[in-house]
Amino acid sequence: MTWSDARAYCVVKHSELTSVDNQTHMDQLRFTTAGTFWIGLERRDPDRWVWSDGSGTAGGYFNWKEGEPNDSNERCGEVVEGGRWNDRSCDITNNLMCYTRLSDGGQRLVHVGGDTAWQDGQKHCRTHYTDLATIRSDADNIAVASAAGGNNVWFGLVRDKWVWSDGRQTSFRAWLPGKPTTQASKTCACVTDEGQWDNAECDTKMTFSCQGRLRSKMTLIKMEVTSEVDMNTVSSSLLLQVRGEGRG
Repeated sequence: MTWSDARAYCVVKHSELTSVDNQTHMDQLRFTTAGTFWIGLERRDPDRWVWSDGSGTAGGYFNWKEGEPNDSNERCGEVVEGGRWNDRSCDITNNLMCYTRLSDGGQRLVHVGGDTAWQDGQKHCRTHYTDLATIRSDADNIAVASAAGGNNVWFGLVRDKWVWSDGRQTSFRAWLPGKPTTQASKTCACVTDEGQWDNAECDTKMTFSCQGRLRSKMTLIKMEVTSEVDMNTVSSSLLLQVRGEGRG
């Protein structure tokens, strides 16, 4: 089905096209749905800054350098010397600031040296830790700047204009390298055989994943029966009606 038809089916039969909250959820989805399939993510304007780990839209705390952010094509956030933030092309290489989520909800920071593009860094942090670091306060920012040791580091801030069809605020994304593209016609998201995401034309027909239990359907059948009617005939007629409803 096309993305719109798949969504309509999911709304009627289940709840919605599937939204993905985190990497654990994505791993589970890969083992339950084969091939390339639609999920409930679509591109809409405008851009906003979100967190890589799925915790939603960034807001309430920013620490940009003067004059930043200054270029909508620079879609990834870095922390530079002095703890200030800069927007930069995601293909530039940097050190990484990953984190591991602690049982109390906090984060243990891990500085990873070397030269890595933002998206490759995101994959590295998700594979070995939890994700790229989030910064929500002065205390968080001081901790990241200290752990960076004067190096420029990627952290989990990224521009995004994709939204979930069910209104969910999770900002988790798992794009293939170089995706999503900015092609005007490719505004719907699918999961590929590799378990990562691509953006595709919404009129493309493919399988899809719904979330929510299958809705039950109540069927009301009316029959008028007289005492002269053979009950075997009644049973056969009733069965035909049930089968007809099931096909509908």
